[in-house]
Amino acid sequence: MVTGVTFKKYVTRVRCCLEVQLTLSTLISSGAFLIPYFISLVLLGIPLFFLELAIGQSVRQGPIGVWKAIHPYLGGIGLASVVVCILISMYYNMIIGWCFYYLFVSFQDPLPYSSCPSGVNCTVNEECKLAGRTQYFWYTKALGATGSIEEIGDFQWHLCLVLLLAWIVLFLFVSRGVQSAGKVTLKQCRDRIPRHCLM
Repeated sequence: MVTGVTFKKYVTRVRCCLEVQLTLSTLISSGAFLIPYFISLVLLGIPLFFLELAIGQSVRQGPIGVWKAIHPYLGGIGLASVVVCILISMYYNMIIGWCFYYLFVSFQDPLPYSSCPSGVNCTVNEECKLAGRTQYFWYTKALGATGSIEEIGDFQWHLCLVLLLAWIVLFLFVSRGVQSAGKVTLKQCRDRIPRHCLM
């Protein structure tokens, strides 16, 4: 029998999964892609998610142990899901780090990407004029990209520090538990679902 507390935990997990799916669809932002995406999400993603949760609860194992409990040869599916989760978390944390960097840079007056920097003898920088002021700032200041792949370039301390900040923030959110994160996710889902339906 499903109790109220257990049902709330499942609803919170589903809300968290829905938030991740909406974020991914925002990053991809292709309307033609959303139809097969949601069909595969409903037919494959959510049933496999609930299957893994149900079996994991009954055998009290993690993702690798769940699939090994079904069949010993299926342990690779659990290992693959763990690797994918690690890669996605690293990718998202770098994006969060860039957001932190832009947040901190936006406190400057004037904004560093509001105009092209002057070149030699107060002339307009040609690279900035061709690329645009925001792209020039992104590649030269934020990323510190070099002119070619053969050049190594300098270590970008500002990116290292904001990435460390992103991991600390993630640790603090995860250490608080799913219940507190679920409340934030519920509000974000309420805001995003109508917006995605209108798009």
